Amino acid sequence: MEDQGVMVFFYFNKMGDFLLLKDKGKYSHLKYDKDYILNILILLSKWKDKKRL
Repeated sequence: MEDQGVMVFFYFNKMGDFLLLKDKGKYSHLKYDKDYILNILILLSKWKDKKRL
């Protein structure tokens, strides 16, 4: 099975801090605190690095 992955974007504007998840042509917008978003991205990065070993 090929790993297609999920694309994760984060953006900030006057209305708040958001995550945009894209998976198989579907999009999800999630509103979160900026620090929470950055912690998620750091954890994902560490997980990805461990997977490569």
